[in-house]
Amino acid sequence: MPFKYKTSLACLYLSLGFVMTGCGKPKSDLQLPPTPGNIKLLASGNGPTFKADSPSTDPGEILKRMVKAYQSPNALQVRMSTDSKSNLTNTNTSHQETVTTFKKSPGIPKMHRMLIDKMSGTHIYYLDGSNMYTYQALPNVYTRRPLTGGIDKLSQGLEEDAPLILGVATMLSAIDLPPGLSNLKYSGKQAVNGKDTYVIDADFTTAFLKDMAEREKMKSTIAPQSGHAKLWIDAETYFISKCIADVQLVAQRPNAPAVTIVETFTQTLKGLSLNPEIKDDFFDFKQPRKSIEVFIPRKIPSATLSDDPFAVKSDSSK
Repeated sequence: MPFKYKTSLACLYLSLGFVMTGCGKPKSDLQLPPTPGNIKLLASGNGPTFKADSPSTDPGEILKRMVKAYQSPNALQVRMSTDSKSNLTNTNTSHQETVTTFKKSPGIPKMHRMLIDKMSGTHIYYLDGSNMYTYQALPNVYTRRPLTGGIDKLSQGLEEDAPLILGVATMLSAIDLPPGLSNLKYSGKQAVNGKDTYVIDADFTTAFLKDMAEREKMKSTIAPQSGHAKLWIDAETYFISKCIADVQLVAQRPNAPAVTIVETFTQTLKGLSLNPEIKDDFFDFKQPRKSIEVFIPRKIPSATLSDDPFAVKSDSSK
């Protein structure tokens, strides 16, 4: 299960937004969860990808190209690793591996995310266009809630339960620029894993920080004050190669001075597959043996086909 505490920004990345108890199963009934060592992405295939006509040093233009790079393929898989660290301990407080899969389907985009956390175990999210299933391997339970609509609604649902700072879902639903960034600055080029990247510095907006606090239901005594992001964007593919996000929070304490908490998240690209061949049933949840369902009667309103920029229409699918 995700971390129970909400006293630091770790909840931005780890919290699933609900807690279930009393659903544990004997070990013999548990599904064997994947481990970081046996994660394999599908092979890249043929299909549309983003290609820049010329280099750029304009930070806004680079970020626009980055959004187009995520939104151009018909399907993609992105594997990221994330480490978080707090100034209170100065040691890594969590390590996670995620694989996010997306496919444009006629009128119904589909998403899937596998999250492996060394403390809370494996969580797998299935968004099939009708429902969102969240399976937790450790207690062998899953939740189901209605979730329909376009990519914006699917991304919203996924980010509510399994948020990633500047993650794939955010890029897929972005309009022009990734949300929540201001004071953009081009900081030159650097090599990451032997490949050239553009380095962009940016601050998180006040609106982003406020939304983060509301989404995570932070106590009124804990407030995010500021945040900064540094992105290394592949100069060829325009996908994020690395991202470091720092968020400063102030925690008020009764009869004691306030405490400033700085949470640092480092995300690193571990694998990328563009236009892989993915069957639709990849996104269908198959109930594990003896697992328990918890139904959540919560629904994000549907979007029409015309609202969905990823809907494959007959005149644009050739």
